[in-house]
Amino acid sequence: MNRSAAQGLAAVIGAAALASCASVVVIDDSAGATATAASATSSVGAGGTIGVGTSSVSVGGGGAGGSTVTAASGTGGAIEVPVPDQAVAYQIDVGHSGAQADDTLTPPLTQRWSVDLGGTVSYPLIAGGRVFVLVGKKPLTGTQLYALDQATGAIVWGPVEVTSLSYAANPTYGGGRIFVLNREGRVCAYDAATGAESWCHQSDDYPSCWLPPVAFAGRVYACGGAGVVALSQATGELLWKYTYEASLWTSPSVSATGIYMSFGVHRIHDLDPATGTLLWKTPEGPTTIGSRLTALVDGVLYERADSPFTGRAYDATTGAVLGDFKASRSPAFHGARGFFLNDDVLTATAVPAFVEAWSFTAPKALAMAPIVVNGHVYVGDDSGKIYALDEQSGAVVWSTDVGEMLPATQPASSNGPLQALAAGGGALIVPVNHRVVAFW
Repeated sequence: MNRSAAQGLAAVIGAAALASCASVVVIDDSAGATATAASATSSVGAGGTIGVGTSSVSVGGGGAGGSTVTAASGTGGAIEVPVPDQAVAYQIDVGHSGAQADDTLTPPLTQRWSVDLGGTVSYPLIAGGRVFVLVGKKPLTGTQLYALDQATGAIVWGPVEVTSLSYAANPTYGGGRIFVLNREGRVCAYDAATGAESWCHQSDDYPSCWLPPVAFAGRVYACGGAGVVALSQATGELLWKYTYEASLWTSPSVSATGIYMSFGVHRIHDLDPATGTLLWKTPEGPTTIGSRLTALVDGVLYERADSPFTGRAYDATTGAVLGDFKASRSPAFHGARGFFLNDDVLTATAVPAFVEAWSFTAPKALAMAPIVVNGHVYVGDDSGKIYALDEQSGAVVWSTDVGEMLPATQPASSNGPLQALAAGGGALIVPVNHRVVAFW
């Protein structure tokens, strides 16, 4: 199935089938296969069924098992119906948009629980009533994985030791498993219900490599040595590898039709999700050591670049440059606006035109990357205050103090897991150095 056919089919099914789901995505898992939307129920939620061509698929429930499903018959491909209101990756979703569109979280919020896990806490994953975090211990002593009850903060399972020579590692969630990529390019899968290790895959070469992986439609995409790898979520089998000479600190943004990687400042490569074939790339920009984090939102790819370089927006289908922006932390996007934190100032900007609507400066330096939930932008400063701003006006509608300095979201840092806000299941989950704190 070519890119245009896949996009068209996804649009058809999405228009016909979505009532209680956020989106329906069609992935072609068979070489040369084609699929047509023969029928789709008018309302499909968790537990429903969608027919695609000769395939009939059942949509899994929203528990710890997740929602990824595959064709039961025929060759129509694999279908993923995301369970709404989860946080499955860094900046909430597989595109790293920083937006939680399905949550009804509304300030003012109240702190419900706080748990000290004794080490640097990663950005949280939220799924099936649980909060999953990595905890980095002191340098060279490894990383641990925990599952917490979202309602109470009680430890459901953990600590599970994650094999690593350092404590730099990051997680993603998909299909009822947590996938962890460590600094040595090793990806391991853990059962979300029990914490049991399912499999591990070690890349065959070894540059530094640990930024967030992404799990989507039966595959795990991750930095894998000098390039990016696609692994089977079920078995860890290497499905394909794309090799590039400058892959330090890279992380994918994923859609049904593209895997987007930044291999240097303005060095974007768009790969076919099924085969790893290069679809387009930008002219070669500077090669620098720094973060390689992008965001894919509404057909636009946003590439954040470390100072002194500017970030850049591209048409995700063609690679055409749409504009430039500045962001020292990962941005968030919702409602045709981007929320960019740069030099301690948060701005709301129409995208991709990049026309500023409002800006916000806190008394102390803003540190944590913003996220957007139910009409409010959440951001934290380094004094320990969290703010909720009205998405349209920028007015502060709520704030609280967590009692200690909030960690900065440092995409380029190797000093432990990446720390950032997350929201899902009606809660705002905040990593505060060694603690996990929940608000709703």
